[in-house]
Amino acid sequence: MKIGKAALRALALLAAFGALGATVGRAQEKGPKTYGIGSTTNSVLQAYAFDPFNGDGANFIASNFFSRGCSSLCGFEAPVTLPAGALIEAMELEACDTDPGGQLTATLYRQFQLESGLVALTQVSTGATPGCAFFPVNLMPAHTVDNDTGTYIVAVVISGGTISTRFQAVRIIYRLQVSPAPATATFNDVPTTSGQFRFVEALVAAGITSGCGGGNYCPNDPVTRGQMAVFLSVALGLHFPN
Repeated sequence: MKIGKAALRALALLAAFGALGATVGRAQEKGPKTYGIGSTTNSVLQAYAFDPFNGDGANFIASNFFSRGCSSLCGFEAPVTLPAGALIEAMELEACDTDPGGQLTATLYRQFQLESGLVALTQVSTGATPGCAFFPVNLMPAHTVDNDTGTYIVAVVISGGTISTRFQAVRIIYRLQVSPAPATATFNDVPTTSGQFRFVEALVAAGITSGCGGGNYCPNDPVTRGQMAVFLSVALGLHFPN
């Protein structure tokens, strides 16, 4: 049976999807899932989320695996959107490099408002010719996201002039945090020396609780089902479906 070019292209794409799914599955299994502040989260920037730098990378190469490479020295950049207060702990570059003359470098930047400054938070490179692999790097120190005073971007620079040097994704690894404790206590019975102080104050600041009256929180009292409904609904922003 003769297979046309369109059919061959479709088969290649199906194979690419299969390999992509296997790779992503392995990457997701490397760490815990997202529950509370004890687990990290992967914010994934797939290669197609990146735009070429002005004047560079205009002739990018998109392979069947939805990776990006270049026909000459080039660069790509993508915005990073994370919740304020999140703690960025690491970055991971997913790339292929079998060209001795090529290399990929990914850099996470924080850009301050009104073009007042740009600082690199971390950077990772593929180095020599490692093949297809994950290239992780830890932030030293970890960085707390501040969306009020700046923005974040990832830039990927590729040297070499063949598809043998390409990237498929960049992952920003972060975890959620509880806000730092204030200097003074809201409640008489949860002083600043209490081990519960920081967490009770976070509930107050978030509008989840106003205490039990009389300037107290009553930390040792049982929680009724009605109080639990208020806590959960306010904390999670629950609502009636339309």
